[in-house]
Amino acid sequence: MNKPKPETKDPICGMTVQEATALHAERDGRNFYFCSDHCRQKFLQQAKATTTALEPVEREKDSCADAPARDQHGEPHREHGPSSEGTSATRAVVTAETNAKEPSCCGGHGTTGAVKPAATAQYFCPMCPGVESDTPGDCPKCGMALERNPAWKPAANVIYTCPMHPEVEQDHPGDCPKCGMTLEPKTVSTAVGDHDASELDDMTRRFWIGAALTLPVFVVAMAHLLPSLSHQNWLDSDVSRWMQFAFSTPVVLWAGWPFFRRGWRSLVTVQFNMWTLIMIGVGAAFAFSVVAILAPGIFPASMRSHTKVAI
Repeated sequence: MNKPKPETKDPICGMTVQEATALHAERDGRNFYFCSDHCRQKFLQQAKATTTALEPVEREKDSCADAPARDQHGEPHREHGPSSEGTSATRAVVTAETNAKEPSCCGGHGTTGAVKPAATAQYFCPMCPGVESDTPGDCPKCGMALERNPAWKPAANVIYTCPMHPEVEQDHPGDCPKCGMTLEPKTVSTAVGDHDASELDDMTRRFWIGAALTLPVFVVAMAHLLPSLSHQNWLDSDVSRWMQFAFSTPVVLWAGWPFFRRGWRSLVTVQFNMWTLIMIGVGAAFAFSVVAILAPGIFPASMRSHTKVAI
């Protein structure tokens, strides 16, 4: 039956260590054991500080031995010497002051409460607060093996799906291969900033720019219905027609491009939907206007008014 190996505590950090394998140092005829070389070096520095603090006492003893003096009552002056109790008390004070000034090698040793790592840290040192890592390894302070954080959870893979075709799923954003709609996350997150609003931002920008270009076209096209403007010849002039064409073209081709792109995909995949109707309706109306303004002569005379076709 194996005997348990003797254990003791590190005098610096309070960590329990095995005497057989731990680093050690001798002081006042007694062996002290340490968890790391950092603690051992600190212990040796404290011993040096203790010796330095006792030197004035030794010097005072020597001076008293050379020339005995008398106190104010005429009594012989007693020798000043570091008794065993005085030496221990002085050493204890110096050690306490040194420990108070210098933190332990492992900030968690000897403290109350467990180390609580951040939820985003995969690994942490249970003895040293603030030591966290995304990969396994050893603590750079005390050398202990980092432990896995029980509070850490890997980021869930987001699955995107089509609102119209639930069977369509993929692990990255995009458009539905069947209807062309933008795929949406299958699991909606309530966290602020998690939602991808790029499509909304793009459509909003297209809407407002398209509305600004459409407004003058609408005013000119409807001006003949106002009695005060119905007799204005410039409303039906070539300048007016080309102005309307110039403003309408970016509205149809740029602002409406997402509809054409999705409508074309519906034709290619033979998955006819609302994008198909929008593309055909808007495309046919715009194509008619282009031909009417560029080549009005190809239309029958019954469709022309003063050699012009209404657009």
